[in-house]
Amino acid sequence: VHFAPGLGAVQLAGGAAASVLLFRSLPRTARTFPELSVPVRFRMHWGVAWIPILCLLAIVLDRSSPLPEWILRAAGNLLLFMAVPYSVEGLQTAVHWARRIPGMIMLLVIAGLFATPVVAAAILLVGILDTWFDYRKRIDNERNSDENPADKDG
Repeated sequence: VHFAPGLGAVQLAGGAAASVLLFRSLPRTARTFPELSVPVRFRMHWGVAWIPILCLLAIVLDRSSPLPEWILRAAGNLLLFMAVPYSVEGLQTAVHWARRIPGMIMLLVIAGLFATPVVAAAILLVGILDTWFDYRKRIDNERNSDENPADKDG
């Protein structure tokens, strides 16, 4: 009951994502919008990362000095809702990194099945940290420097 607003927001976001996927699966003649030629790269703004951080802080602070119930409910619902986009960003970053190493995607899937809470928390944390450190850009820069060894010498 306490997390109903957060779950409702997650369901709305999931429904919107499902409708976009359905729209993209339609034949091109049935579409009204042109196809994107650039791959979509989901990225949250760095300032928005303070929302889940402050929500976690409110939950942690409640253990030492009790906060009003409405603050804890709001923090829990916001944290639940904000976990979705940061998990998407973290998953994109993890897959982007895992593509560099053969078999690593399968290892991530197996780890996700056997250690779901740990892997989910790690992916969420990577998603939040990616907004500040832009790991995918660093991975691309590292990949480009590995592919062009002449750039290192000169």
